[in-house]
Amino acid sequence: SATVINYKGKEKKISDYYLKCNKDTDFNANINEVCSKLIGLYKDGYLYIGEKKIKLYTKKHIKLKNNKKILLKKVRISYHDEVEFIVEDKDQVSYVD
Repeated sequence: SATVINYKGKEKKISDYYLKCNKDTDFNANINEVCSKLIGLYKDGYLYIGEKKIKLYTKKHIKLKNNKKILLKKVRISYHDEVEFIVEDKDQVSYVD
């Protein structure tokens, strides 16, 4: 795992800086942060997390199955007309039963 030196000169894992996301996370307040893991229902280009509906932007080569529960890993929270999650690699998505 990659490491960085924090402002106090201590070595930390990059994953220590990932945001722990869930249905209660204020995604608007966390633009450009990275969610460590997040589970939701994928439907018509959106991820449904509890009562929230968040746009899911994927690279063109990544095709997701509609109406499936998915686990997102290390996705960036972004904003383009609305809050969205950015999926850049197929390894960031897995299906959950």
